[in-house]
Amino acid sequence: MKKFLVFGYFDKNKFDPSTEPSQEERQAIFAKWGTWSEEYKENVVDMGSPIMNGMKISKDKLSDEGVSKISGYMIIRANDVNHAQEVLGKSPLFDGGHAMSYEIFESMMWSMERLPRSR
Repeated sequence: MKKFLVFGYFDKNKFDPSTEPSQEERQAIFAKWGTWSEEYKENVVDMGSPIMNGMKISKDKLSDEGVSKISGYMIIRANDVNHAQEVLGKSPLFDGGHAMSYEIFESMMWSMERLPRSR
């Protein structure tokens, strides 16, 4: 199977605090994620996390100018991008909230054993 990186983007202009889930609703959302991750455990590589405070980095400096608005990630395994969409479509990812949009990228990860070695 291939690996896919899924990135979430938060749009603060579309965020409506009145739509934030209550504590009970939040617990129900976490339970849905738990059920989904157990059902699709062969597909879940990393459940991911919200991320924040992104910086551009170079050898000599850090900068927050023009930084991506990525606000979360997840890594899954799937046969192809259509299979990835099918697996993610059964998750709570698209159940709304947090004014999120998503992108998916196929990873071209190589294992260290497959990398050419210098002699």
